[in-house]
Amino acid sequence: MKTYQARNPYRHTLTWGLLLWLAGGAHAQAMGGPGGGGGPIQVDPNILVIVLDDVGTDQLSFYEHSDFLDTDPDKAYAETPTLEGLALDSRGMFFTNFFSHPVCTPARASLLSGRHPFRHALGGAINQPDPGDPPSLVCPEPCEDQFLGFDDVTGQSMGCSKMDDNEVFVSELLKQGRPGEPKQYRTGAFGKWHVGYRSDLAPPCTGNTPTSLDTHAVDNGFDRFYGTMGNPMPGVLSVPGSYPEDHYVWRKVKHNAGGNPVVVYPNVPGTPPDSVGIWSAVDVTTDAAQWINGGNKPFFAYVCYNPPHNPWQLPPAGLVSDETFDDVEDMDGSYVQGALAGEGAPREKLALYTRAMLESVDHEIGRLFSLMDPLVLANTWVFVVADNGTSKMAILGEDAAQTTLRGEHGKATVYNFGVRVPLIVRGPQVPIESSQALADHRSDALVSIVDLWQTIGDLTDADAATAQAALSFPMSAANPGLMIDPNVDSQSFIQVLLDRDEDGRDLAFSQRFVRNGWYCGQFDGPSTMNGTQRACYAANNVPVTLSSFSNCGLGGHSPRWVTVNQRCIVDVVAGLRYIRRQTGGNCPTYEEELYALGDQEELTDLLSGANPPTVPQNMMDAMNAHGGW
Repeated sequence: MKTYQARNPYRHTLTWGLLLWLAGGAHAQAMGGPGGGGGPIQVDPNILVIVLDDVGTDQLSFYEHSDFLDTDPDKAYAETPTLEGLALDSRGMFFTNFFSHPVCTPARASLLSGRHPFRHALGGAINQPDPGDPPSLVCPEPCEDQFLGFDDVTGQSMGCSKMDDNEVFVSELLKQGRPGEPKQYRTGAFGKWHVGYRSDLAPPCTGNTPTSLDTHAVDNGFDRFYGTMGNPMPGVLSVPGSYPEDHYVWRKVKHNAGGNPVVVYPNVPGTPPDSVGIWSAVDVTTDAAQWINGGNKPFFAYVCYNPPHNPWQLPPAGLVSDETFDDVEDMDGSYVQGALAGEGAPREKLALYTRAMLESVDHEIGRLFSLMDPLVLANTWVFVVADNGTSKMAILGEDAAQTTLRGEHGKATVYNFGVRVPLIVRGPQVPIESSQALADHRSDALVSIVDLWQTIGDLTDADAATAQAALSFPMSAANPGLMIDPNVDSQSFIQVLLDRDEDGRDLAFSQRFVRNGWYCGQFDGPSTMNGTQRACYAANNVPVTLSSFSNCGLGGHSPRWVTVNQRCIVDVVAGLRYIRRQTGGNCPTYEEELYALGDQEELTDLLSGANPPTVPQNMMDAMNAHGGW
């Protein structure tokens, strides 16, 4: 007979009780209009954006069972009653064609700015150097383009740049886009930031940039930032007492507008006091709920949970399901809170720990809802998104061959399992749907992660042009006198929120490039593909509009070529996915792949046959216009 640790008796009653209340829709109808239509809301709505870390659609049972894939009936999914209940709420929906970017930083920067990586210049993850790295890897100027090498394990660049302060962050859109203090939203960011470097690992930014990286969120429109600048580091860094960082011990920045950032280390004795005995997801929920409940103006809360991103670690037992608890006991012999599974662990163990971590986050999202006033929650647009797909090392298939393929197509790639991620929405104007059938809450509209920026602007009547003018966009803060590429890629999908059957955008774009930074030259050369080389960049010594892929300095440019450039265009009208992957060096060549959208596993490259089809011209044109060559 199994011996169980003390469990949380409210795990399911807490979450399901809340969701049953939401499904009744009484408060939502009062705020959003009667009957099946949304009707005008009476007050400015609140916006709650929740970001999941490394969670592809393969991790959620209601996605995989919504006639996507030939799903293994015996596959053990994470129990996610909060997320599934949100999707099946009477005013809930989930999107089957939502595309992001392959890794954390470009995805989050695109959500915050409404712009693709080749415009905001963050194409790869901002990683921190590991303990013992040589001095050459120390970041001398964290607000400039630096290249710290290439991580052979993750396949990510170790760049130490940050998102340019003159991008119009969505937090700034909700302030400068609604002029006059009484109209401006309260804005708070909680949890993982990861669009700027850690200040404890680098000197302060110099020149025309802020004096501390820890102020990055508040410098860009957030009233409060309580969270981590990046991922917890598996090695021993600057945590007092030489504690290794993980999901129980991490470097936490607490910063309120008008004050200075304070750094605390949860669960580390002898450091500035904060919460003790806590899992990071619990900490994020508590901070977000306290802030939400502490004001009476409409709010924008940006809540980013770090698990299930590695390190793979077991959460408190009370935050996981009985089945997952039992499976861990069967695999490990006992369930030990805080136990770690390293990158060399069997894939089955990493997948099981991922499952446990995702269940803990689902629990904490439910707790966040339960801590909010019901009337406030009823008038809140909730967007749950993931930054990118599941880690390659934690994806399982029905058999060894499918596991290998899914792993090769996971996080850090522009394949389906790398960039097609969950988007779940519940809002006061979503038409009421009483059915609990998945098909009745599903939208097949094509949506990109950049689209949240304009959609949130439309839902709050925030004017983008007004915000841009107030912030002198598109002038670059990091490169004074130079201009950022001024285009915004975000397209509102508010029409889909008001009618689940409406269409979204025609094309979606995903990209990962290494390395981060700006480029000043202009492109010059023909648009030839199929393995032939293109002319790279003209030797133009007059800096003009900044494009990404390299750094740009006053008085000229010095090309720094990207070593990785993966891009994908999805066309729902043509029913195709078109991929280009760089294979060359300074003057790059590319490989091309083309898949039918219905080929979710990407088993058949249509360009590899004897008589390959012609890539539609609109997809070729879009690819040429998005991210260079």
